[in-house]
Amino acid sequence: MKTLYSNLTAKAFSWRKIIVYVFVLGGLLLFLYSRNSISVERTLSQEHLMEIIQSAGIFSWLVYLLLVTLSVLSPITSSVIVLVGGYLFHPLLAIGLNLIAEMLGASGNFFIGRKLARKFMIKKFPKMKRYADQLNTKIVFLLALIPVGTSNITGYIAGISKMRFKRYLGTWMLGITLLNTSIALLGYSARIQSVKLTVIIIVIGLISMYGIYQIIKKWE
Repeated sequence: MKTLYSNLTAKAFSWRKIIVYVFVLGGLLLFLYSRNSISVERTLSQEHLMEIIQSAGIFSWLVYLLLVTLSVLSPITSSVIVLVGGYLFHPLLAIGLNLIAEMLGASGNFFIGRKLARKFMIKKFPKMKRYADQLNTKIVFLLALIPVGTSNITGYIAGISKMRFKRYLGTWMLGITLLNTSIALLGYSARIQSVKLTVIIIVIGLISMYGIYQIIKKWE
């Protein structure tokens, strides 16, 4: 019994350690965004994204929506696209499109895990289900706050696990909305070149993330 408890504790510690490392990396990326070190004008990939979106004319919003959705369904991070969206569109439009795209992509990832990967993984790797069941709302929320490509993996694991769809989607959308809203507003602040707005966005974003995480901890 003690050995089992030690193993579970060690695994939980490993999960927390990985999340902390990636979360710190995400924070550094956000800091670079805020300092305009990764700017729309200087980064080639972002320039290409701007060209693709703007070339669609009146349908640029639809192209943007599709790009964000596809990035959520793939290992590619949506943060760069969201930053470009905040730069190109009105902040409210960019945030609204982000919410729709993230909801579509996250739902797709979950059902890929639930309908396609679950039976295969349980059959081929029985222990995988046990590890996946360790996923909880706190981990999902923290992973949603990381501006790297974790959305598809998180959705797959949630689908394989015993977590209910509504619980997963609600927690994921809560975290990703905070992150993407902050990034979209940072893109907008880069366009209007407002250092004051950038600082306000970062401070409010961090306080909101911490506050909601504490609520989720008590809820869990």
